[in-house]
Amino acid sequence: MKNQRGGIIVPYQDSSRQKETFMGYLSNSDINKLSMGAYGLTLFSQLIIEPPDNSDWTLRISDTTNSHFYANTNKNESSWEIPDTLINDVTLLPIKDYYKKMVPGSDYGKPIYNLVMKLCVISETQVITDNILDNQLTSVTKNDFQNEINIQTDIFFKTLEYLQPLTPGIVYAEIIDDIQQIEEILVLIENNGENGIKISVENLLNFIKDNRGVGLGIIVMELISPGKTLFQIESQNKNKRRLIRNIGRYGILQLALQTEYSQNDFHMGNIMIMKDTNYFNNYDYRPFIIDFGRAVKIPPNIMETIRNLVKEDQYIEALQYLCDNSFAYDAVHDIKYAEDYYGWICGDYNMSGVDYNNYIDEAAKDTNTAVTIMKRDIPRPQPLTLCDQILIKKLFSEREKAIDSSIKRMNDLHSQEPDKYPLLPISNQIKNKLYNGMIGGRKQRRKYNRNRLSNKVSYKNRKTVRGKKRANKTRKTHKK
Repeated sequence: MKNQRGGIIVPYQDSSRQKETFMGYLSNSDINKLSMGAYGLTLFSQLIIEPPDNSDWTLRISDTTNSHFYANTNKNESSWEIPDTLINDVTLLPIKDYYKKMVPGSDYGKPIYNLVMKLCVISETQVITDNILDNQLTSVTKNDFQNEINIQTDIFFKTLEYLQPLTPGIVYAEIIDDIQQIEEILVLIENNGENGIKISVENLLNFIKDNRGVGLGIIVMELISPGKTLFQIESQNKNKRRLIRNIGRYGILQLALQTEYSQNDFHMGNIMIMKDTNYFNNYDYRPFIIDFGRAVKIPPNIMETIRNLVKEDQYIEALQYLCDNSFAYDAVHDIKYAEDYYGWICGDYNMSGVDYNNYIDEAAKDTNTAVTIMKRDIPRPQPLTLCDQILIKKLFSEREKAIDSSIKRMNDLHSQEPDKYPLLPISNQIKNKLYNGMIGGRKQRRKYNRNRLSNKVSYKNRKTVRGKKRANKTRKTHKK
């Protein structure tokens, strides 16, 4: 169960207590950089546990990264992650209230100690910072920041039913305008951060101080680990390229079917693939989707077409509808981005050779570039194949079997400790203990009706409820 990721139970729904929990983590964490994008600085936060005197483990600091790690002198081994013998003993946790794992197995309810933080500059007029990880950071508006959080939260809840959602769960998010509060958080990050981020965080704080009307946006979510982008994992597993890409395509399709959203910027850097032996019945990978800054609701008529195509096992055609230029991000259906960005989903857009040649001719006119050079620089989009169609169909089938296994696994645990382990699909009572999104923006998740599903339903009856509930989803959809 080590590689499973599902969601995180938040100790308190009250917003003031949510911040208290987050600050508790921040105060007792080792903080490192993960990445720097155009619109945010992403940091990795690891809760630090001091081993007791009688433990084989000791806590040390790396000379090269200034980060904490754990060493076992008796076994001559070390680990960047907290060893199981320490994390399983909640009495050692440096904070009283902690986030808990939501996974379909025995790790359910255990402490979360790895988090991801995304820091954004909030401004109603565009501003650009300098010297943040040797790069620039472009501001986002308050409304766009809220939209992204609410959309990701909405998708998380709609795909959480069996504790294996398609996107990371957010546990805390806030827009801070008060400079003293901003300084409190950033100084805490700076003090607990490795050397590589100290100057960047200090520069970010100074920029906000020097620019009136600029605030700080914070998103905190579970860490997708061990996980890599689709691009990274296929470059390291070239013999599994077809399988890995189709797992990514499956994730994009399921996102549409379960939530009616298109991620709308589905290049391979926004699709994570993680090791998980329990998501599919016969494969060791699982899709995860990140970055919903461009996410959109799929128009009802196109959504209906996608569902009908999936019912007929026409997955490639269904995927291509996500590239429809009536609602998709402009770059998605632009041929010049097909090879490196979106062609793995959109394929050849059902274009003929004449269409492609005409496009190249027009591009050449616009750029005064020779047609021969344009053809070299913009490869013709390649169609997806029948092999892809067959494999995606198999992934839908294997996912169904894995869901049945998860239900059985949680039922067995529930029968032994009913107060500790819930039945699947999870109840609305549990969902209402999770982060509910931000006020404002286009989408805010409403609390679920607590009377709809009870956690006391037996396994046999639960399967009946589940079957009815999903009648218009996967089983009926795929002619089971």
